[in-house]
Formats: sequence, C-alpha cells, structure tokens
Amino acid sequence: MTQQVPQEPRPVGADPIKANLAAAAHLEQTTKLERTHTHRLAGTITRLAGSGAAIACHAAWFAGWMLANMGLLGVRPFDPPPFSLLTMIVSLEVIFLTMIVLLNQNHMTAQAHKRSQLEFQVTLLAEREMTLMLRMVKDLSDHLGVTSTTAREMEVLLKDTDLPALSKKVESVLEND
Repeated sequence: MTQQVPQEPRPVGADPIKANLAAAAHLEQTTKLERTHTHRLAGTITRLAGSGAAIACHAAWFAGWMLANMGLLGVRPFDPPPFSLLTMIVSLEVIFLTMIVLLNQNHMTAQAHKRSQLEFQVTLLAEREMTLMLRMVKDLSDHLGVTSTTAREMEVLLKDTDLPALSKKVESVLEND
C-alpha cells in the first residue's frame, strides 16, 4: 500500500526562512512516505535492537538460559554447558540482525546521497547566480566609470567555474595531505 505524498506547502508570506524550513520538512516527509515496507521494518528493528531495553532483555535471556541449564533454577537442563543451542540461536540472530542493519544502512546511504546531490545542485545554482550578480555589478561599475582595487580578483570570479578542473585541483591537494 503506497501512501500519498502531500503537496509541497506554499511559502508563507515573504519570510524565506519559513519557506526554506517548510520545503525541508516537506522533503523529509516525502522521503519517509516513499520508503518501502521492508525499509520501514528494517528501520524499526534497528532502532529496537539498538535500545537499552534490547540490551537488558538479552542480558536477562542469556543469564536465565545459562542459570537454567546449569541446574540452578530447578529446571532440568536442556542445553548444558557449553550451551551449543544458545550459541546457534545467537549466531542466527546475529546473521539476521546484521543483514537488517546493512539494509537500513544502505537505505540511509541512498538518502544521504540524494541529499548531497540536491545540495550540490543548489550550490551550483547559487554559484551561477553569484557570478551573474558580479557581472551585473561589473557592468554597472564600467558604465558609471567606477574603478576598484578588486578588479583583478573580480576578473577571476567572473569566469564560469570549470568543475572538472576544480575537482582535479581538489584531488591533488587532498593527495598531498
């Protein structure tokens, strides 16, 4: 059963902060609603398995199992030390829990990748907008005959960003660290 994604809210008034917060909340809500049943279940199991209650339950379960099978609780031992049945059960639990955690982690990684792509696109858009604004300021300055001590720096910033070249520069700097 798929849940319907609500429409993105319209910005309230002229407050860009409220509009941005509303857009971010909408993206988060949309992402939550688009998760598959399997991913929701994996997230729930991961949250529960990582809780203090789960630790306490396991500690009580292990202690009870061991005490019972050492004959200390008045129960006939069914898995005497070295507790082979307990070891097998715990091993199976670890295998399944690991797969569930990996499934959840893969989903979270995919979400983080989407967010980073969105952030990258917004950053590129902002860079283009700033370059356009700088070009407009330069054109106004030239038209009005205003000179500036930052003219040389402005010329560098007025050029479109060459992403492949910039990426190579970043990589070479990071390789030298």
